[in-house]
Amino acid sequence: MNGVSDRTSFLFVPLREVPGNFDVVLANIHDYTLRSMANELTDKLKRNGWLGLSGISSAQVSRVEACFPRVKFERPINRDEWVGLVGKVVG
Repeated sequence: MNGVSDRTSFLFVPLREVPGNFDVVLANIHDYTLRSMANELTDKLKRNGWLGLSGISSAQVSRVEACFPRVKFERPINRDEWVGLVGKVVG
């Protein structure tokens, strides 16, 4: 499809049932869901792993970031009315 099918897999299970930890975790979902899943998302990262979050408006950035205390976010990426956050797990 987009040239990465040999390096990706997709599961339709609760996040806690996904086996393993990862260098990168991406989530493009509503800010409420991101905030409620913050610990689960962070727990899926390897040490020094990267987290990418999107589906966030500029008004929601600070409250989303506050739910991820173990992630040091870079400057938000703005595109139209949407914001993307990229950060690295610290500690």
